[in-house]
Amino acid sequence: MKTLILYSSRNGHTCKIAHFIANFFRQSKFCDVKNLHSNFDINLEKYQRIVIGASVRYGYFSIKFYKFVKDKIYYLNSIPSAFYAVNLLARYDHYSTPNTNVYTKKFLKNTLWCPKISAVFAGALKYSQYNILIKLLIFSIMKINNKNMSIKNDIEFTDWEQVKEFANHIIQL
Repeated sequence: MKTLILYSSRNGHTCKIAHFIANFFRQSKFCDVKNLHSNFDINLEKYQRIVIGASVRYGYFSIKFYKFVKDKIYYLNSIPSAFYAVNLLARYDHYSTPNTNVYTKKFLKNTLWCPKISAVFAGALKYSQYNILIKLLIFSIMKINNKNMSIKNDIEFTDWEQVKEFANHIIQL
């Protein structure tokens, strides 16, 4: 079964998760990983299974991601498909499922896409990629909840065992 893993990533972490998932399919060589933003018009019909990952930034998925799902909804619902969201809110257990994560819950409610499997993964703070204003803004927000944070180092909150479990469920689709 040929699998496509698309990702909508802003700072590269959703892409990193996509490639981690793809490693579970590599032995069959029937898996492609592509950036949704540069492959918006991709022909999905050569794939029998599709996984899409999207990151949340400042409370929103990208507009291009929403448009892609809307434009491809018929095909996405006709084959086994999976969705994963990446956001910082998911670092808290009570926001780490599709039913409890406000961004994912809202997305799935407001689209007609019915992925067979959905997951939410905690993202990363990539301070090394932010300008000083963004660093200070994010740092001040994060400092409220985490007393020992520093803007000198990137911080990854992703539970890779959770991602591995998700990948194993996709293989069974």
